[in-house]
Amino acid sequence: MCAFWGNGTVPTPGAGFTQLVTDGWDAGMEYEVAGSAGSYDGTWNQSSIVQSEVQMIALTAATPTPTPIPGSTPTVAITAPAAGATLTGTVTVTASASEVAEVGMTIAAVQLQVDGVPLGTAANASPYTFSVNTANFANSTHSLTATAWDSANVAGNSSPVSVNFSNSNPGNPAQFGVMSGVVPLPLVSVHQALLPGGKVLMVDGEWAGTDATVWNPVTNIFDEVPVPVNIFCNGMDQMADGRLLVAGGHGGSHIGMPYGNIFDPSANTWTVRKSTIRRRIRGVSSAMRRSPSRTIRAFTSCRTAEFWWRRP
Repeated sequence: MCAFWGNGTVPTPGAGFTQLVTDGWDAGMEYEVAGSAGSYDGTWNQSSIVQSEVQMIALTAATPTPTPIPGSTPTVAITAPAAGATLTGTVTVTASASEVAEVGMTIAAVQLQVDGVPLGTAANASPYTFSVNTANFANSTHSLTATAWDSANVAGNSSPVSVNFSNSNPGNPAQFGVMSGVVPLPLVSVHQALLPGGKVLMVDGEWAGTDATVWNPVTNIFDEVPVPVNIFCNGMDQMADGRLLVAGGHGGSHIGMPYGNIFDPSANTWTVRKSTIRRRIRGVSSAMRRSPSRTIRAFTSCRTAEFWWRRP
């Protein structure tokens, strides 16, 4: 359990909490390690603070990644429709998936393919059903297959099921394409970055600027990656090795934050780089720009944070 505050005199930590000062800008954090669910209070003194932001967040212990049995893969099969069926209009395709009995190992996602091409988004819970508009495809024989991933990201493929599509006004995916459905998100995606391997980092905004998730479009799985500080209204740059350099953040209304953060997509971890960043006042609109000296300016409406980055 953590309490964050900024812009003012760092208070004395509350009972049971330990104080951390994260920089020289009177911004800090107090935290308490909680062994169970319950109600927790933090103490904060705002008597000398002109403008500030306070947050309480709860963190859960990491769950170890299960180790798969060597050579084991998920078992997946198309259970409906039956092979040889003639399909018209919108139909439901159902798949079953199971895993070798291992401690902590579960099916994480199942994806349908039509003629070897993924259709829509993956299903993350049983029953694994998919809505297919056969009128989007040509009138002919088509192959239905499915891929299942377990919680260790091991994939297994089904045997193909051959079916026939028959519609009065058939489509042509080669000409018009086939769009996936709407994907519900766990946050308001204000900042986004495409990561190596095709995953997407999404970060919320305003008071929720510490909320971040990495979305895998293949498995439709979201991994929470909370940010150490609020990075709403940041300046973001992707480095050659795939890591993200994020400059600035949100300290309240029109208040920039003197932080630099680096996100490592290979480990889904954040590193705070606060020693080489400073705030400046600049009356410009929200923007990001980069110069040859690799200076990133993250602007709010009246203040900005600059980060100087030198490669080794």
